[in-house]
Amino acid sequence: MSKKSKEDPDVSSSDEGEDGMMMVEDGEKVDVDFEGFPLSDSDFDGIRQLLTQLLSSSVDINLSKLTESLIGQNFVGTVLKQSETGSEAASPEEDEVFALVTCLPIIPQDELQKSIVKHFISKCKSSSASSETKKEFTKILQACAEKGEPTGFLINERFINVPSQAALPMFEKLFSELESAKNSNHKANYNFTHYVIICKICRDFATQDSDTMYMNAEEEIFAEESLTSFDYQIPTDDVMKTRRVLLLTKKNFERSFEKLKSVLAQ
Repeated sequence: MSKKSKEDPDVSSSDEGEDGMMMVEDGEKVDVDFEGFPLSDSDFDGIRQLLTQLLSSSVDINLSKLTESLIGQNFVGTVLKQSETGSEAASPEEDEVFALVTCLPIIPQDELQKSIVKHFISKCKSSSASSETKKEFTKILQACAEKGEPTGFLINERFINVPSQAALPMFEKLFSELESAKNSNHKANYNFTHYVIICKICRDFATQDSDTMYMNAEEEIFAEESLTSFDYQIPTDDVMKTRRVLLLTKKNFERSFEKLKSVLAQ
């Protein structure tokens, strides 16, 4: 999978690096060619849908503004769509967004970023995490804000039928883009000292079963390297959904990325 700009008409089909991956639709495996693209205005609905899937529609964050902010920094992040070279593929403007990997600097300077930081701290304080975890997580986020050091809000979300192998090229691209962003004169600061990521997990709280399954399997790698973490639940009409928030240092993130490459490249 390659990340190709829609404004680059000179990229030949042989250079597009498409990946054929097996998706499960209606109980049957389907071979689909995916392609990575920079975030664009035409992806608004698809990105917002994935954010709603991750955070829930009742979250105290304006998801429309969050979507606009992610699109506004389109030099960082990738959306995954069906390849436009397929005979039945739609144009990129009409393609469904199957996956999203990106990273947003958060430092409480505007209402959106304040709401994101507040969300993380509030969920941490109301969680069943130990007092030490709550104190550590809150202290680090607040200290970064006071020092003017942005925390990277790492977003990794996709439809459940998209395989984890799709995450590797998207994270590889993200890592490269973040390195480039650090050295560019962007208004936002991408020199992160810490990262936070929300993971979808399955865990049996009723039986206190410690076994945890990550819906995006690669996120277990980030969990293994995380500095600290806590769980919280999202109430819905029919089931309680569980989320795990991970806090990683820059070194934690870099080690996770190296593990990710070795595991998913196999």
